[in-house]
Amino acid sequence: MTHIGTHPLETARLTLRRLTPDDTEAFFAIMNDERVTRYLLFPRLLELSQAEDWIVRDMALYDNEPNFYLWAMECRETSALVGTISLHVVREDSDVGEVGYSLGQGHWGRGLAAEALRAVLGFAFHQVGFNRVEGCHSTRNPASGTVMRKAGMLYEGMAREKIKNAMGYHDTHMYGMLKRDY
Repeated sequence: MTHIGTHPLETARLTLRRLTPDDTEAFFAIMNDERVTRYLLFPRLLELSQAEDWIVRDMALYDNEPNFYLWAMECRETSALVGTISLHVVREDSDVGEVGYSLGQGHWGRGLAAEALRAVLGFAFHQVGFNRVEGCHSTRNPASGTVMRKAGMLYEGMAREKIKNAMGYHDTHMYGMLKRDY
């Protein structure tokens, strides 16, 4: 793989770009929403300063870690931040990555997360050189599986109690896509 860092991506309705300090309030609003963060592995943000710190940390990673991939999802029509999407290296030696995303509740059900995921998958396979990208979601959050299926990922099975967050252990549904399947 050739890591190139987070580069802007465009879709029909979204601009995927790096987070900036201007995103702090909108980012906080998304990550403070218990409905959005319920199934995430980190707790919801409770104070604006936590969002500020998060973005400052990410900006340093953008500048110093070419294998750091995190995009702000910006609606092209309104320029509003609607969520984030990430790509993490799982196994460098096997060219495997994992995706994760969060979308503000007011934007659910419009296909935006799947649109962003499809763009990130293309970037992962064709610009960085991943061979496999996978994702998982709590079995209690079937909408996330819908996102992965709409983006073309294939269901690969269930893993018992794979993740733990403030609500306890969660069984997960596993999805994957290979470069040749994109």
